[in-house]
Amino acid sequence: MKRIIYTFFLIFFVNFLQAQEYFFSLNTQAKNNVERYINEADTIAHTAFLPIRVSYANLLCSNELFVSGISANDLRSRKNFSASHKPNKFWYKLFADDLIVVDDENLKFSLNPMLNYYQSRVKDDNSEYWQNTRAFEIHGTLGEKLSFYTDFFESQAYFIPYVNDKANQTMVVPGRGSWKDFRDIGLGKDFNNASGYLSYSPYNFLNISFGHSKHFIGSGYRSVLLSDNSYNYPFARFIFTQNKLQYTAMFTEFQNFTGRYYSYHRKRHGTFLLLNYAPLKNMEIGLFEGIIWQTSDDSTYAKRFPALFFVPVPLVREAVYGLDGNNNALLGINFRWGFWKYAEIYGQFALDDWQKTDFHKRFAYQAGAKIYDIFMDKIAKQRFLLQTEYNYAKPYTYTSRTSAFVNMNEPLVNTLGAGFAEFVAIATWDFYGFSLSAKFNNILTSTDTIGSNFGVDLLKTDVNANFENETNCVGQGNKTNISFKTITFAYFINRKTNLQIFSRV
Repeated sequence: MKRIIYTFFLIFFVNFLQAQEYFFSLNTQAKNNVERYINEADTIAHTAFLPIRVSYANLLCSNELFVSGISANDLRSRKNFSASHKPNKFWYKLFADDLIVVDDENLKFSLNPMLNYYQSRVKDDNSEYWQNTRAFEIHGTLGEKLSFYTDFFESQAYFIPYVNDKANQTMVVPGRGSWKDFRDIGLGKDFNNASGYLSYSPYNFLNISFGHSKHFIGSGYRSVLLSDNSYNYPFARFIFTQNKLQYTAMFTEFQNFTGRYYSYHRKRHGTFLLLNYAPLKNMEIGLFEGIIWQTSDDSTYAKRFPALFFVPVPLVREAVYGLDGNNNALLGINFRWGFWKYAEIYGQFALDDWQKTDFHKRFAYQAGAKIYDIFMDKIAKQRFLLQTEYNYAKPYTYTSRTSAFVNMNEPLVNTLGAGFAEFVAIATWDFYGFSLSAKFNNILTSTDTIGSNFGVDLLKTDVNANFENETNCVGQGNKTNISFKTITFAYFINRKTNLQIFSRV
């Protein structure tokens, strides 16, 4: 079996005889774990454009070996367990290892099946809501310079009412793409999604990756520049790193639709650039540029790529087209400072309109702070993380009269679209393989009336929009306040594969 797998990858990747390690997951737990250890390393680091490579984190944290976002130190108890139970392959696989592993000199390969099942209840509602997902993931490296990853998810679900209403409205399951009816029309949802990529590093200063996945910019729970909110999309990403400077250029393809998932898809393309500078250890300042290009229309479906689409130089496009042309542009700044071994502050600013007399009509910003462990590592096998964050976006940000920062009918940045103010507080206590997490969100936004557009829904690019109104403010239209609290209690059966049992209220 090992020879068959090795031969398969050797045939397809014979031109890349050496390979690089794969990327970390974008889940919040993995992001915080990686940032924590990089912060402790007290070194020049570039963590703004996610996901980052496992090998890059290991290089920065020479005393740690990362696996799926978890450090060797966090895995030590599981390793001790596996050492004493290795003769019993079942317990070893369940608690400490991937299901199928190939570990040859030139090929490292792991395969894991994934199952997710949960049930939900709504107060004063006797209906049962549930989701059942079957999936698998494959990741590995070939030599020292090439890595590969792929996954596939197949699900059926009866969502709680507000999630089901949103899925019916947008014709996509949040973050998961298009759906078709399952059993009850308009209630049951059947959907699947997949992602994958190749990552190649011909030199230490250059990484090239391409595939079908998501990305995230920043250190926060949210981002006001680019987040993993929407469905996966095709991309090609180039990362150049030279000590205090890192330059990332990414080219993407997005799509939206007005009928069901099998109907006509309107495609747009995106260019995302981030020039990141680290003046001090654990301090990063990044200049961001993002543009959604009008590369196709609704009638001919012809793709038209202007020459500037392929020019990886910041601010050139704004000088030619401005910020409010047919090609919707966004400029931004990203900032992170790990001023203490256990804490950091971070922030972002995004500018979507640039008028000579009044440049503040459309913008967004973020401010946040993290304390990675209030116990300061003084209590063994326990860690207490605190995070607070404030996000704000004026109405009509991320959109114009012709295009918007949208993919598969969902915002590319924040699930709220635009025209919102949000406060988030998160506390997580990890202890002896258990995790207790509490999250509080308080949101001020608005909803549209029939035939109106108050700048919240990014799919309404030209429906009664009033971009130039200087009185545009968060809450205009049908003012809406949203507040919710969630408490999650989990036990991690296998940290390496993220196998866990959890309950949430």
